[in-house]
Amino acid sequence: MNRIYALTFLILMSFTVQAQTWTWDTLTQANRQISLVKDYEGNVYSCSYGSNSFSKYTFGGIRLWDKVLPTSAVINKIICGTDNALYVTGIFQGSITINNQTLIAEGMKDLFLTKFDKDGLFQWIRQISSAREDEIRDICVDRNGKLLLTGSLSDTINFSGTIIPKGEKRDLFIARYDDSGNFETSFLSDLQSDYFLDGCTGGEIKTDSGNNIILLALINGTVGFDTTIISDYYSGYLMKLDQGFHLQWSERTECNYGVFVQNLMLNSADEIIYTLNGYGHYQDTGRIIKRNSAGQAPGEFIFLPQGHINGIDLDSSDNIYYASSECHWFFSPPYKYFTLFGRIGTNGNNTWQMSDSALSLREGASIVNSGDNLFVSGMFHDSADLFNNYSDTSAYFLGVYNLDHVGIDEKTALLSQFIIFPNPSTGKFTLHSNKFTSNKNICIHDILGNCIYNERSSSPEQIIDLSGKAKGIYFIEVTNEEKQYTQKLIVN
Repeated sequence: MNRIYALTFLILMSFTVQAQTWTWDTLTQANRQISLVKDYEGNVYSCSYGSNSFSKYTFGGIRLWDKVLPTSAVINKIICGTDNALYVTGIFQGSITINNQTLIAEGMKDLFLTKFDKDGLFQWIRQISSAREDEIRDICVDRNGKLLLTGSLSDTINFSGTIIPKGEKRDLFIARYDDSGNFETSFLSDLQSDYFLDGCTGGEIKTDSGNNIILLALINGTVGFDTTIISDYYSGYLMKLDQGFHLQWSERTECNYGVFVQNLMLNSADEIIYTLNGYGHYQDTGRIIKRNSAGQAPGEFIFLPQGHINGIDLDSSDNIYYASSECHWFFSPPYKYFTLFGRIGTNGNNTWQMSDSALSLREGASIVNSGDNLFVSGMFHDSADLFNNYSDTSAYFLGVYNLDHVGIDEKTALLSQFIIFPNPSTGKFTLHSNKFTSNKNICIHDILGNCIYNERSSSPEQIIDLSGKAKGIYFIEVTNEEKQYTQKLIVN
């Protein structure tokens, strides 16, 4: 009976005790923004903009491995497939050799597409080239497991052995490859005239639930898409194309010269979400925009009068998490920065926000969500009080921020020393103990107070599998000689 009372108390506390805290961080050697990509097993890949390397972390902050490409390569984008394989795209000059496979550039800058498995083992590499300078902006995996790439090309193109003649104007392209690296088909816009030779380019690409293509594109000139002719000057367009690359509709976005649309995402209802940032003379502003599945009825979720939205992510309930930076110039140094990590509900309301000038953070660069845990990247000047305290330094960092620690009392919640991810899960999850690495006992209780799992461990991280247990709420209790910590786990 006492055990049932105790579990009842824990259930009540799980809905009333909340604490938000940093649970892990590390400084990096990066000198530019760090982007983050999550896989389907609760891991995160980090890559600094313009670099030739990337790293894999658990959501608890354990670095699993690093991968360094040749110095001739510059990584533009990383994406994970549903099998957790990793696809990496970018540009290279001269030549690039990976695992004894060498590509020789045909133009000033050629494009590469390479695949690694989830353990970082090389699978294959492919080349896209023309005699001029090429650019790749984005890649996605469609609902059939095919790869879609977009960017711009400026001459006759060689798609990994398939040659397609074209003129010298800069055209938008979409290319489709299978997961074995075989080229299947491509689409090229028909640029008829341009301004300042800039032409047009595919910016970001996603697919909806019907496997149609949603594309953000920059149009600078007169360009043909099937029978549709678009003529504009440095303007962003949102487009929908079917699987055969036939244009279904196009909508002009708020993007123009000095104002950029980025971070394209689709929620479970195929609503389209992206960020809008202005720069320099065109005012430093940041917005998150949502449109319906037809690309219309834009609505503004958040507006930063002097800041940028640098990264967004969606959770399983379509809440939007964002990383941003806001700067109040005050006309002269020292400038005052407010770094924001936040969450927006499906109704458009800001349901959580971290904004603390005392952190001395300059920017939140990227954010990915797994249950109540946020894996973030950012930058700070001079000092920062994260999981660790830093002073007299400036650095780009990675960190894990937990939104909801559930404990036996408020003090326990605030000092909770372990995180679980993903949460909710299908039953298989990772328990990471952070600083709580001494010999400890892990006991998992069901809703009736029965201990269904019991283990003693001194390892900082355990993979636990409850997939054979009933769906519902469980409580993970971690105990050592001095303290006891408890968190709620949801199995669905």
